[in-house]
Amino acid sequence: MKNTLTLNAKIKAPKENLYPYFLDFQKFGDLHPLITKVTKTGINKFHIYESVLLLGFIPMKPNYPVEVTEENGAIIYNSNVKKGVDLHIKITFEEDLHTGLTTITETVNVKAMRLVAIILLNTMKKAHSQLFDKLKNQFH
Repeated sequence: MKNTLTLNAKIKAPKENLYPYFLDFQKFGDLHPLITKVTKTGINKFHIYESVLLLGFIPMKPNYPVEVTEENGAIIYNSNVKKGVDLHIKITFEEDLHTGLTTITETVNVKAMRLVAIILLNTMKKAHSQLFDKLKNQFH
């Protein structure tokens, strides 16, 4: 079984207005409900600080590096969250000029022990759904 999660959001805004929120990790961090701090460490490189309640009640403060790249109109995040836990996120944008809606598709792949991957994916699903809702509210 793959350790993958796919989320979609339709936002009434052109791609060029949405793209910067994902390319600039500091803007992304402002919308993300778990990220408490983002430090730029180099070109397209950031260090992320989060505050998470693991399983809803165990407080954790993970921090990890992220590299942001662009590939064929998509934005890619790669991170070694900790030893044995690698995270790869691909974000694509499809704009419908007739409706004015842009569909953002986020595909998250986690390489980790299965239980760790399930917990991480569930946490990310909730947090990134909240992030998309915040972004929708900014444009509606």
